[in-house]
Amino acid sequence: MRDYLSSRQHHAGEQTPQFHHRLASGMFTGGLGAMLTCPLDVVRTRMQAEAGNVVGQYYTTGLRKGEIVRYSNLVRTIRTIVEHEGWRSGLYRGATVTVARASLLNGAQLASYDTLKHVLPWQEGPTLHTVCAFCSGIIAQTVIM
Repeated sequence: MRDYLSSRQHHAGEQTPQFHHRLASGMFTGGLGAMLTCPLDVVRTRMQAEAGNVVGQYYTTGLRKGEIVRYSNLVRTIRTIVEHEGWRSGLYRGATVTVARASLLNGAQLASYDTLKHVLPWQEGPTLHTVCAFCSGIIAQTVIM
């Protein structure tokens, strides 16, 4: 997306992407990535929440001590969630917040990193990239807090 916006600007006579194009590119890619991986986050969280030692079919330790194992592997976890809660309300639980957070985080990070890289008067190299990465990480975390 960033390359597409850059090519449109180049035809208009501009050399570098504007800040709002950088921001939009980061927000789009961050939101898309979060939307695609949300079901895996839900499955991973469910499986981690039920972690514990198992004897037979029952947990002997952990939060679900004494209860039967519900999620034993990835496929069974997905199947159980879809059967009991459905695709949308089960596998995409919390997707709105996750997508919004990822969009803001990636948008802020990409836009600030790329802008700092062009604004700082340093030569291209490890120092410039390290400083830009450090600053963009702080900016991105500040935006989502």
